[in-house]
Amino acid sequence: MNQEVGAGQIGEGWVERSALYRESVAERAELLKHKWLESEKAGHDIGFEAALVSWVVHHRAQWRRCGAGAARADGALDLTVGALARSPSTKHLIK
Repeated sequence: MNQEVGAGQIGEGWVERSALYRESVAERAELLKHKWLESEKAGHDIGFEAALVSWVVHHRAQWRRCGAGAARADGALDLTVGALARSPSTKHLIK
């Protein structure tokens, strides 16, 4: 018996209902709040890249431990941020 699942069988909105998608949306909202707060402190827009590095280095682990990040990502963002943190052009962003 063929057990293949066609795209129409999954149903509409399955991505939006996934835990990974919901976590991603929640984390992005927290990141944007962090960007706004840090920009207000600095007196200018610090930019998305600086906010991302700062968020991951200083807040992400605690946010996830508190249960806000229920589903676990595959680590791709961690690798990207790690590369950004080691880059000479962004190293100064980590305080």
